[in-house]
Amino acid sequence: MKKLTAAMLSAVMVASSLPTCHADTEKREKLLLLGDSIAYGYGIQSDNAKYGNIIANDYNFELINDAIVGDATADLLKHIKKDASMQDDIKKSGTIVISIGGNDFLGLRNNPSFTDIAEILSKGKKSSLLTNMLKKLKKNLSAIHTELRKLNPKAKIVLQTVYNPFQGRSDSFTKMLCDIVELIRKDYTKYYFDEVKDDEDMVIADVESVFRKYYTSKDYNGVEIVQSDYIHPTEQGHKMIAAVIEPAIDTVHRAHWTTLTRSSSCLTRLAKQIIDKNKDGTIQ
Repeated sequence: MKKLTAAMLSAVMVASSLPTCHADTEKREKLLLLGDSIAYGYGIQSDNAKYGNIIANDYNFELINDAIVGDATADLLKHIKKDASMQDDIKKSGTIVISIGGNDFLGLRNNPSFTDIAEILSKGKKSSLLTNMLKKLKKNLSAIHTELRKLNPKAKIVLQTVYNPFQGRSDSFTKMLCDIVELIRKDYTKYYFDEVKDDEDMVIADVESVFRKYYTSKDYNGVEIVQSDYIHPTEQGHKMIAAVIEPAIDTVHRAHWTTLTRSSSCLTRLAKQIIDKNKDGTIQ
């Protein structure tokens, strides 16, 4: 096993020293971002600090960002069905990354009535407001998936899970929103994982899990990963999202030890995966 590990590390060092391919734009694979303000990069001043740009630079992809601030699942579905420009981008993209669903929940934050809040507090996730929202989310995710496949049957798709942006906040209203999200978090996340089960070219990037663990890990040193609006990721948050999506891209592209053209860091990530698995005793 020591020889295998040494060989892997040597390969990593060689791969890391390889120059990045600079192909003409027309020949570069297109990375398409779809969804909401998180994918759009709302609140981030430097384009290079946005996770879409980070990923595109790492893989030498041509980035197309069709994300729209404020979009919920119903909005994205409508755009995919009716926006000719977006449809064209979908057809010509090799990899599609989707961030959607956060605004479905955030709709509850916009002037909820006392009756709505009272029902949620008394009935929890069985309240009609949350039940109906979950049904719409599940239906829309499935329809989005179907429409994407009609337009591009072969694209590699990465679907991000939705994180709870209200973690670690102290004001009473935001803490209440955080508790409401927690009521439906597992159901919400399950719909995303269920959506990718029957599509071998579609995978999950579990942003929700990574963000959740950050707040309770030793790495959390007060550096915020969500902006002061309690919604959008900071530059640090964008780095973390990119770090979750890139292994998902490797997986859906079925990257292996000889696919060095995708990214000089692909081999490094794959080496880490194998070493981590070996620590767990699954690879001898």
